[in-house]
Amino acid sequence: MRELMEDAEKKRLEWLTDPAIFSVGRLPAHSDHSFADGAGRAFFSLLLDGTWLFEAAQTPGDVNWDFLTPDFAARAGTIRVPGHLQLQGFGEPQYVNTMYPWDGCEQIAPPQIPAGRNLTGCYARELELPELTGQLRLRFEGAESCLYVWLNGCFLGYSEDSFTPAEFDASAAARPGKNWLSVLVVRWCSGSWLEDQDFWRFSGLFRSVRLLEVPVCHLDDLEARAEVAEDLQSAALRLTAILSGELPDGLAVEFSLLAPDGSPACAPVRAPGKRGRAAAELAVSAPRLWSDEQPQLYTVYAELCGADGTRLERCRTAVGFRRLEKKDGVLRINGRRLVLRGVNRHEFSCELGRAITRAEIESDLRLLKQNNFNAVRTSHYPNQTCFYELCDRYGLYVIDETNLETHGSWMVMGRVKDGGAGAIPGDSPLWRGAVFDRAVSMFERDKNHPCILFWSCGN
Repeated sequence: MRELMEDAEKKRLEWLTDPAIFSVGRLPAHSDHSFADGAGRAFFSLLLDGTWLFEAAQTPGDVNWDFLTPDFAARAGTIRVPGHLQLQGFGEPQYVNTMYPWDGCEQIAPPQIPAGRNLTGCYARELELPELTGQLRLRFEGAESCLYVWLNGCFLGYSEDSFTPAEFDASAAARPGKNWLSVLVVRWCSGSWLEDQDFWRFSGLFRSVRLLEVPVCHLDDLEARAEVAEDLQSAALRLTAILSGELPDGLAVEFSLLAPDGSPACAPVRAPGKRGRAAAELAVSAPRLWSDEQPQLYTVYAELCGADGTRLERCRTAVGFRRLEKKDGVLRINGRRLVLRGVNRHEFSCELGRAITRAEIESDLRLLKQNNFNAVRTSHYPNQTCFYELCDRYGLYVIDETNLETHGSWMVMGRVKDGGAGAIPGDSPLWRGAVFDRAVSMFERDKNHPCILFWSCGN
């Protein structure tokens, strides 16, 4: 039985070289709104940051599959999550600009991956779970460059794209009491051909990991589109909620909006939750406008209401009203000329690499504001979600950049090779799904943040 299980897992390693397979079992990307029960109490949530059991393998083919069981605890070492393998004694950090990290070591072509020295991390830990009534989701905020996930030996899924969240439904595999979580993180996969950024090359679980309970009737996604009139005296907020789970008859979503001072900005609107969707438009007069100098934030509430008026869930997100336009060849925000004084910023800490803390992010942004900068480009990938929340609050314009760069496929040592004929993704349908998935994952998570002025499709 053990051999059959291992054979099945080894078969899944073939996905590493298939660009068409970049998401298996991963839930759709959604907004980063917060949610609680109808009384405002938080649902069960368990932050899994801290010390994990760990073993490194030189390649995926060298993995000892006993990390899928608690037997692994008898011989495993440990590692810190979030954190990079290369900054904790496993392999070495590597800096590469336009070349791929394997250039000069192995002669391979897309979508192949190096046969040797493809550092692979086997992570595991025991979890204690209560009796839950809702869906249990397992969320990874960032894993470089791909991960496989199991709970109690049951395979949950696979995901590529190092810099956007991967979320899985763990309900069927979870049980009250002790549970065993296993994660395999591979340094290079076919998706690594799309991640040739000019930065230090690391790998591992470098952002937070969390288990969270989602109610049986849940608002999965909340989109808030603010449009300001040309005279700046009125605005419309178009809201769309996507619902999932067991949706009772008569379900409705009540949308309300609070001004920056906490007072009601307009009358609430109740919309029917038909076929898993509810939409409404809120009219706001004399909106307090968001800009870098006056980052005025409103708060949207979306509450799920049963036919009898019972509040089932309360969701919240911040929004800002601003008018961005190009007029007479001049970029304007809220009617005034906009001059961007910006920086290209990597997530980076001298001690933790890209496993940067919220305090370090906030320190960076405060330093930028103190020195009269007003804009940041997230070169060259989506940042942690708290980065956008802080930019909303401090007043920093953002160019949000998709995790997509393929310099090394068409350039060597600063020179274009073969006229760029081998460039990926090019117009090859082989890469289409993976490329679009990266942009969608970024947009769906970040779409409600007023700080984002522009979206970059990649570097």
